[in-house]
Amino acid sequence: MIYLSVMKLLLFATLLEARETLKQLKTREESEGLYHFSKGLIVIMGWGSVNAHAATMKYGEEAEEIWNIGFAGALNSTFSLGSLFEVGSIGKHPLNEMTYTFPSGGKRLLTVDVPLHNKHQKEVLGKEWDLVDMEGYGIATAAAQLGKRVRLFKLCSDFAVEGGRNQIRENSTHYSSLMASFLSNLLLVGNDKVVA
Repeated sequence: MIYLSVMKLLLFATLLEARETLKQLKTREESEGLYHFSKGLIVIMGWGSVNAHAATMKYGEEAEEIWNIGFAGALNSTFSLGSLFEVGSIGKHPLNEMTYTFPSGGKRLLTVDVPLHNKHQKEVLGKEWDLVDMEGYGIATAAAQLGKRVRLFKLCSDFAVEGGRNQIRENSTHYSSLMASFLSNLLLVGNDKVVA
């Protein structure tokens, strides 16, 4: 199904992340993983940059703006669990890909292909990057190919160390609620507000 006037395309990796947003925005399910709300579409992409790129290319063509919100591991201990940040630059690991920079001037996000829960690797990557995820780079690349404005928002879900998966599981409902409230407020106040 093609939507001719999609104001916003909101992309989530998992239903777990999106669940509370789907409720708060009073969405209507169009098909599995695709939801309509008053200002656009919400798509559940699946994990990884390949799925993220494919979903962005498939649904981003008709969107005025593409947003991604989701969990990210903190690469240093200055972050608080549950805190939300706008991404100012994004790269891909291994570090042989182009880096994208956004006007927000926010945090530095690194996209990896597998979950990062390794202390040594975290310390090395943390010298250049603030947060780590698995989807952001695929979205940024597709948005650039489509010529669309993109905004990435990440919630600090864990500290990218062993035990991080349990931390995410234990707090997932709370995290999903935080993201839903954040998005609802951002959609109300307009899309030019920059988030720290």
